[in-house]
Amino acid sequence: MEISPDVFIHNKLSSILDTGKPLATILSNPVAKHDDTLGTVALFEQLIDLPMKASSYLPETLHDPKPKGADNTAFNRALNTNMVYFSWLELPENTYRHNRFGASMKGVQNTTPPDSLLKGFNWEILPPQSTVVDVGAGIGSMSLELARAFPHLNFVLQDTPVTLANAMNFWNTKLPEAINTGRVKLQAHDFFETQPVKHPSVFLMRMVLHDWSDDNAVNILRHLCAAAGPETQLVVIDNILSYACTEDSFVGDIPGAVVERLPPSPLLPNLGYAAVSSYLADLSVCFLVLIMGDWLIQSRLIDVELS
Repeated sequence: MEISPDVFIHNKLSSILDTGKPLATILSNPVAKHDDTLGTVALFEQLIDLPMKASSYLPETLHDPKPKGADNTAFNRALNTNMVYFSWLELPENTYRHNRFGASMKGVQNTTPPDSLLKGFNWEILPPQSTVVDVGAGIGSMSLELARAFPHLNFVLQDTPVTLANAMNFWNTKLPEAINTGRVKLQAHDFFETQPVKHPSVFLMRMVLHDWSDDNAVNILRHLCAAAGPETQLVVIDNILSYACTEDSFVGDIPGAVVERLPPSPLLPNLGYAAVSSYLADLSVCFLVLIMGDWLIQSRLIDVELS
């Protein structure tokens, strides 16, 4: 808001873009700008940085007859690189963007109801000392929430070594006793390789599968399936895009599935604009701009076989 010529102050809407840190602090260590913040600013920066740059290359990418893999995206054209996005983030010159990406996942978590993670799965009934493996954990902001709420659970956070270095700093600040006692362990792991943790109580994946094609997603899940025990449960937290029209539901054929109740007319079955953020994220960030992950459409999930 301009209060006098060339003098601006935040209003209630724009104040959300303030990290809460003094400018001098940010300038003295720009790489740590988003450390110890809510992640909201990091999320906004994340969405308007590379996705915007890459979006100008969408037409060429879509018309290219070559397969649209994780190394042939609009992002690759815009940055003139053949590296997969997540590998590119780990280059030394991209340290700021890598740190920001980790912080932005906290921002994503803050866009959901605060108790959705705690109540979306019955964590209380897991036996004491049960192990929860957070696959593709990032810095572990989700597991931190669970570790605080359910002290009877142990956690293994899996990600790349570069990401886990940031995770160690995060946990040493937020819940150091969990690291010191071994209740929370950080484990470098590539989820396209054999899963090293066998027979845990839960494999947990948040906002991972949407980043990858169907073939890659099935590969990830097969490794988890091979490592699972008779009592292991898989918890996937992600967006599933619904049709805007009515359809014959196949959910009733899936054991244990809950039939989704459609909103009343005249609302669209997918809630229309109320769900626009999921579609925009999938289109601009996941499907086209960065990693060309396949859309998670409900009718396609039935075709995935892990055996």
